[in-house]
Amino acid sequence: MLYSKKMQSFVVMIILVLITFIGVVSGCSNNNKYQKLSELDDDLLIQRLTDHEIMIPENLETSVIRNAVADLEVDPNRPSPPVSWTAYLEFYEELRGYVKEYYAKGS
Repeated sequence: MLYSKKMQSFVVMIILVLITFIGVVSGCSNNNKYQKLSELDDDLLIQRLTDHEIMIPENLETSVIRNAVADLEVDPNRPSPPVSWTAYLEFYEELRGYVKEYYAKGS
């Protein structure tokens, strides 16, 4: 009886160690997963766009940029918004290309 109690305790301890190990390993495996562009902080999002030579129209708010990115993440082939601001339409098409490229690479 004493032997079986020790054996049960040992088995439970091994199971707990394995569960902990699996949790640690699976937590580390997500480090290679890319972050969505729309979830980047404002400065990093703007930096990524300017690094890719995307011309951001003057006075365009970051929230508008983030919303456009989020829309293109859902459907990169969605039509451009119906606006008459030519600079924004050009920006939107450049942004579309960058979003497609970003997710094609799995950045």
